[in-house]
Amino acid sequence: MSNLPSVTTSFILDQVSNSAVPSPRCSIEPPGAPQSPQISTPNLTRKSRSMKRIQRTKPHNQPRHSVRKKQLNLNFKWTTGRFQHGTYIENDKFFHPLPDEKTALDYFHDFFPEGLFSEICEYTNMYSVQESGRSLNVSIGEMRTFIAIKLFMGIATLPSYLDFWAGDTSYPIVADLMPLKRYQAIRRYIHFVDNTETDTDLYFKIRQFVEQIRQNCLKIEEENRFSIDEMVIPYKGTKAGKKRQYNPRKLRKWGFKNLVRAGASGVIYDFLL
Repeated sequence: MSNLPSVTTSFILDQVSNSAVPSPRCSIEPPGAPQSPQISTPNLTRKSRSMKRIQRTKPHNQPRHSVRKKQLNLNFKWTTGRFQHGTYIENDKFFHPLPDEKTALDYFHDFFPEGLFSEICEYTNMYSVQESGRSLNVSIGEMRTFIAIKLFMGIATLPSYLDFWAGDTSYPIVADLMPLKRYQAIRRYIHFVDNTETDTDLYFKIRQFVEQIRQNCLKIEEENRFSIDEMVIPYKGTKAGKKRQYNPRKLRKWGFKNLVRAGASGVIYDFLL
């Protein structure tokens, strides 16, 4: 009202007091006075939420009916009796004695046959020619030594593979088998398939190699009890692309997922990358 210079506060209050209509319930008239016309006043009573909900869902002229829910009586009577159904658990009859004429190397060749070494040497020399223009000339004996070094590194772990040839942490079992430069050259060019071929399989570079090992696992006499679970092959490198997976709940969080079917003795009979 301060923004309206022509209208004062007293003038507005006078207009409001003059235009106010007395409520019929508050007016007191003497007897015999003419009846003043009844003025309807709005209903100022507040409605509850349930009344508003009923008005939205039901018409005004429809009567309300209370629906009583039927109560269910759930009374159980327990009795003590003897279990009449029999059960039978078959004993594990698997027994596979180890023959005396087989050595540890013979067992290794059951999974890693001799012909697999020649294939790896062929594809490794082929890839070295494609990359550097000259063959690495890896022999089967050198490839056997390289695989033996990799197996030993999986048992005796060091922060870096260079530590096996270092002066303070040198391992004669590894350092005397192959020089470091030769080991690095084979490690750089090792291949299991022709690199010029393409395929949509994520594991195309090692599928042929892995499938031969899997077929040898299927030849083993199987047990009666099995367990199928995932086994993570640890890998922290960044060159694997989408094949590497991350699981924060695992002990080794980065690696390749491998579904394995193993027996109660721990022998692997089948797997699927």
